[in-house]
Amino acid sequence: MAEEKNINTASTEAEKPATKTTAQATTTAKRTTSTKKGLVSVKEPEAEATGKNFTESEVRAMIAEALREQRKELDEQLAKQNSQPQVIMQVKSDETVTLLFLGAIADGTVVDLGKLGQINRAGGTIDVPKTEFFQNLNYTVERLLQKRKLIVVNGLTDNERERFGVAYKEGELLTQKTYYKILDLDIATLKAMYAKLCDEHKRIVATMFITAYEKGDLRVNADKVKALNKLSRKVTNPFTGEPEKDGLFTPILEDMGKQMLKDDED
Repeated sequence: MAEEKNINTASTEAEKPATKTTAQATTTAKRTTSTKKGLVSVKEPEAEATGKNFTESEVRAMIAEALREQRKELDEQLAKQNSQPQVIMQVKSDETVTLLFLGAIADGTVVDLGKLGQINRAGGTIDVPKTEFFQNLNYTVERLLQKRKLIVVNGLTDNERERFGVAYKEGELLTQKTYYKILDLDIATLKAMYAKLCDEHKRIVATMFITAYEKGDLRVNADKVKALNKLSRKVTNPFTGEPEKDGLFTPILEDMGKQMLKDDED
């Protein structure tokens, strides 16, 4: 019986190391399976339930990964831009562009075109090297070109005019000659010329007439103003998108009406 007891005890003690070894082997098997699947870490059930606190090294790793992804996107965008065709302008050194300003400015003021130079009066022109025109188009110049207060008289090809939005149709713009002579034109010539103008230049003409009238210029008479005002009712209001129902020359007509009433009272 004593020998049997010793044998059982020895058998029990011999089984303990085997149990520990089996647990280690099981853990090792789990880790081996995980690494074979390419997983960096295995989420334990307890971690999913309670939430995981990231270590400093894990946070740094996540930040580095985010930066790599961002850099990858930027590289892809840059590669896409570089794949697009670029327009290279070939310009001779002696080529120039002539610009004409037809907007209204107060006496003694200048139109600042940045590096392109200055124009010191309405109806004035300036010649700039073609390369400088391409390189120094700032916001002010582009707005003046868009509103057609600044006109490209010559110096650009048809393709270049299309590119910069200065491809004008025949008759839709005032010329330097008509700008200076417009108040001297007869009614028939005025009507024919005014009807062809674009809306922007119809507004310029209206401003010229109003300014001249305020200065007491006798070339601005009721017959001319009435004829032009009727044509100007088709001009689109830039704010409402609707036609100018009253016409652009209404301020002159209203003041003329007041003067007529005043004369009758006298």
